[in-house]
Amino acid sequence: MLGNVKTNETAVRGGGEFTTSAPDAAPALAQHEPEFIGLPPPGRVCPFTGLKRGSFYSLIAEGSVKSFVLRRQGAVRGRRLVSYRSLMDHLKRLEQEQCTSAQQKGS
Repeated sequence: MLGNVKTNETAVRGGGEFTTSAPDAAPALAQHEPEFIGLPPPGRVCPFTGLKRGSFYSLIAEGSVKSFVLRRQGAVRGRRLVSYRSLMDHLKRLEQEQCTSAQQKGS
């Protein structure tokens, strides 16, 4: 019944003593910056950017972001990973270009 109630009191149940406390909070997504991210599954979006799988493949094909395929030696299939830093750098460049373009049009 105590569940996730935070308490410093010692409870006695059936002769045994125990204490309860709230579980530690999971680290926020924004606090953790991965080195590489996998492509989202078909029909889903990236939790960091909201981009779909096809958008990743387009960025990789144009050379806008760094990626590689992680696979065992001799394997045909693998897992494509994208450099998180190169992806964020690319998105920041796009943001700056679009902001600059919008300011020039407004002037």
